[in-house]
Amino acid sequence: MKILKNNIRIVLFLIISIIILIAFIMFINRETNYSLEYDFNEFHIKEIYDKDRDLYTFNINTDNYNYDININHKYTNKRRIINNISSFDRDGYKCISINVYDVDSNVICNKDNDYYDNTITIKNDNNKLYEKNNISVYSDNYDYLIWNGYGFTNINNDKTYNVLSNESYTNSLAYQFKDYILFADYDQKHEFNKFYIYNNKKKEISSWQLPFYISFDSYFLGYIGDDIYLFDVSNERELRLNIEKKKIKKVNKNGMSVFYDNGKTNINTNKLIYNQLLFKYDTLYNIFEFDDKLYYKYFNSNKYIRLSDLKVDNILYTNNDQAYYMSGNSLYSYKIGEGEQKLAESFEWNFDYLNKIYVFKR
Repeated sequence: MKILKNNIRIVLFLIISIIILIAFIMFINRETNYSLEYDFNEFHIKEIYDKDRDLYTFNINTDNYNYDININHKYTNKRRIINNISSFDRDGYKCISINVYDVDSNVICNKDNDYYDNTITIKNDNNKLYEKNNISVYSDNYDYLIWNGYGFTNINNDKTYNVLSNESYTNSLAYQFKDYILFADYDQKHEFNKFYIYNNKKKEISSWQLPFYISFDSYFLGYIGDDIYLFDVSNERELRLNIEKKKIKKVNKNGMSVFYDNGKTNINTNKLIYNQLLFKYDTLYNIFEFDDKLYYKYFNSNKYIRLSDLKVDNILYTNNDQAYYMSGNSLYSYKIGEGEQKLAESFEWNFDYLNKIYVFKR
């Protein structure tokens, strides 16, 4: 009996020890925010981890040069995680990149706090491949959908997807999302109760009959997850739309509406009535136009890193590391790490292109 009791005590001790060991390992490996500073060769580093974004941010300082670089990477309990910093001089600019685990950052160049991404030097202006409907195409890596007044024309195969009976010169209530373009039934006047959905994967348009009418005095706020949000100004309604499920629901109540400002929040509905406010997203690369030039800035950084020497008239669409934009009568793409590429051009785009051009990467 005494031996049995001793064995039980040993087993319990081992179980408790294993539990304590597992808890200790989980504790030291738990994901947690941290910030620290250290020196790496001639560079002074400030390293920060944001657990809510799985994001490492680095401020790198040397002499009179200062850089911000962010990297998405799964959390580890290691610290001082930069493996290497590469630097070189180009045209009076000091350029650097960092290596963290198996990730190499972009090369950023800096002179007198003027920053540019090294891929700005990469030009992919291919020769014209073909011309259709007075549109010259320079890259066949994309599908080009052009609003033709009754629907869309696919420039790649010259196929039309027309659904309207009456020509609509504007396409102001259209929204590109994932593989879709959602747009209103412009045959109706003042208000509508039908959307059309172009599906680029299936290369077809379907209709979506709504349970109520929406005013044409509306605008798209943006998206959260798989849902698109639209605000009907005339009826003071915020609507949540799911294209794939073809579901729509009013979501504002008690004078408050859903809003997204780098996170889901609420906003007074009156602000959406009297101001055309759009959702704000902070991603790893935040591409934007400033003073007619194309830039990006990392999350939580105030450094504008120039991407293009072109005069940028309008950004049509961005998806984290890539932007589609107009310069004169030409459509361009800039993908970080690959550089700038001319995609298409048309003389008519000198005068009218807003809500007319939609690009899907193949």
